[in-house]
Amino acid sequence: MIITAFNPDIEDLERSFLANSVSASATALVVKNVDRFVVTDRLMVGEMGQEKTEVVTLGTITAGTGLTVGAVTFPHSADDPVYKLRYDQIKFYRSTTGPTGNYSLLTTVDIDVDNESLTTLYDDATGIATYYYKVSYYNSVTTSESSLSDPVLGSGYTRNSVGFMIDEILREVGDEQEQFVSRTEMLGYFNECSDDLITRSKRPFRFLRTRVAESRTAGATTLVWPTNMYKLDRLEYNDGTSTYPVRVKSLSDFRYEYGDGTGGDANDSLQFIALDDTSDVFRLWPRSLTSGANAFYIYYFKTFTQLDSEGDIFETDTPRVYKLYALHKFYMKKSYADPLTMNYANAFLNKYEQEVSKLKRAENKDAGSPKGFKFQPQDYKGFRRY
Repeated sequence: MIITAFNPDIEDLERSFLANSVSASATALVVKNVDRFVVTDRLMVGEMGQEKTEVVTLGTITAGTGLTVGAVTFPHSADDPVYKLRYDQIKFYRSTTGPTGNYSLLTTVDIDVDNESLTTLYDDATGIATYYYKVSYYNSVTTSESSLSDPVLGSGYTRNSVGFMIDEILREVGDEQEQFVSRTEMLGYFNECSDDLITRSKRPFRFLRTRVAESRTAGATTLVWPTNMYKLDRLEYNDGTSTYPVRVKSLSDFRYEYGDGTGGDANDSLQFIALDDTSDVFRLWPRSLTSGANAFYIYYFKTFTQLDSEGDIFETDTPRVYKLYALHKFYMKKSYADPLTMNYANAFLNKYEQEVSKLKRAENKDAGSPKGFKFQPQDYKGFRRY
């Protein structure tokens, strides 16, 4: 089973450029500057994904801008870039017991820097489609290792995952080599889409509704609300005997009647709450008398989860809305150099708007048959007209 890992981004790496051309087997390179280059650094000569790009180890720095390295395999031209790599290898891990199982290291391989698809492949000869995999980037000199990626099923990214959607978009626009837009930029487009969706809806989306249980602390007059809470649905309270909904007062009314909530007798029968957005807490009346587990059940609509990995899953019912938004942004960027592509940008924006309206219509989840469903009159041979 072939496992594919994307090569690390090189946009923010330190780099220099060859001052002169070098021939194959050369061990001396002259660059235009050596700022922040350090002996034992792993250097990439050439651009990631280009033929004859290779990695060497920096031995010494001489004569200001001279570098002694392990012999290069290929010739390189003047002005070819020389990057200081943060990572030069990829570690592949595997779980045979599901996405949350134990991951064991399979192998460590050198990054395939001249692969035009900007990926490094590993063939797991004993792998099957139901195994899960994670990868990390590794520096073979400093032994530093990045955090592990999100788990990916052996059969590949699922349709509602970020990685699947990025692959699909780049194929459709003919930019699989990321010459015009990077995968990182696509992630940014998706997060912009989440921001747009949550701020344009008059009521929160159903698929963002969730619940958490919180404990009660003796003497507490407040309860910190969830950090990802966008809007409160309701709060239910368990006083040890029964669970019941708690009335919500405005903060001004609450303070007028109960001040900061420290007055009166403590009691575990909660009566009122108020939302205090200056401190991001619920104010409680009366204050708690004793401690207790799972006393508060907070039902709320959360914000979209930040998408920061290609294994992340879109939270909308389908990922199409994200695809249309990203295509709009792609062609907007392209229109700066080619104004004719603005038509594509506008077309995808219109399709995006239509898809957003579908999301809103999908919020109607009445039980039973849809309210608008009707049987139309039909002619049946041998039967009466209905």
